Amino acid sequence: MKKLYFKVVIYDDIVIHDSIPADLIELLNFEEGKVKKITSFNDVFKYISKSSEYGTIFVLSNKNSHIKSNNVLLTEVNFLLESIPSFIDIYNSAKIEANQHVNRLIHNLVTLNAHNIQEVYSIIPQEVMQNKSNGRRERIIAHVTNDPYEASLSLVRIAKNTLKMKTEIDVYNTLLTGNPALNKKTHQIHRLLMNVFYVFFPDFTDKGITVEVSESNDNVFVDYETFQVAIYHIVENSVKYIKPETVLNVDISKNPLTKKVIVLFRMVSLRIEPHEVDKIFIEGYSGEVARRCNRAGSGIGMPRAKHLLEHNNATLTVMPKFETAQTAILEHVYQENIFSIEFIT
Repeated sequence: MKKLYFKVVIYDDIVIHDSIPADLIELLNFEEGKVKKITSFNDVFKYISKSSEYGTIFVLSNKNSHIKSNNVLLTEVNFLLESIPSFIDIYNSAKIEANQHVNRLIHNLVTLNAHNIQEVYSIIPQEVMQNKSNGRRERIIAHVTNDPYEASLSLVRIAKNTLKMKTEIDVYNTLLTGNPALNKKTHQIHRLLMNVFYVFFPDFTDKGITVEVSESNDNVFVDYETFQVAIYHIVENSVKYIKPETVLNVDISKNPLTKKVIVLFRMVSLRIEPHEVDKIFIEGYSGEVARRCNRAGSGIGMPRAKHLLEHNNATLTVMPKFETAQTAILEHVYQENIFSIEFIT
């Protein structure tokens, strides 16, 4: 096939594009600014390298127009050379985005790992774990059997964190492809939700929260892994910001006209100001009330949930009831908030 191949090198020998076939590159002896010709694999190629203050471009072509005329080839080479700043911008943008993905993953995994360690040490103190003298086994058993219920809850929390670590890695690998090949299947929405709520049982219990999930046999067509992570983030945010000793109502229904499934999370939680309705879905943003109460997170959960739900043909919106806002203690202002997941197909 007649084609122009090129390689772009910037900075300290950083290759940001290379389409020159490996079996040909070894045969080429580039000289700056000089067009050379080579016959290989029963075909004729011309090649050249040129540099600017931004980098160097290596070009190889077997296109008929380039073989016939050096000027035609040089015109395209100069155009590519002038495009190096654009290549650099694309490279830097991709690098920043990749770092953001990595930072999100590392942040989440480090946090979850710390939680798991904390759960273990809450049952078996660190000094007991590190003490290898005689009787170590009996000391560990004594701490576990001292409060078997609390030990059981710790195991549930560890299971929750481990599940999230697995799904975080799976979703990270999936979304980095740019065009994720999701494994969408039909799932019962009630079961999907309960799979997440079960592992949050200790967290809701600690805050005196009653969770009411409506019964439903409705099905949705989603990718299990990405959808579970999205729900995980929503439930995790609910635990973090809901008012203690209240009710989290999760209502599952189907629009009578469109026949589409809608899931509503109704709760009394920290106030969302009118100008924050869209901002809470911007990565890195934390609500004003949450910041004043020193309960602000990293601003990753809700944007990630919205993004993952979009991959599953679902929307995530928030409907704050501003008129219900009530001031509590220590800067805490609570109001009724509804988070809505609506499947669009």
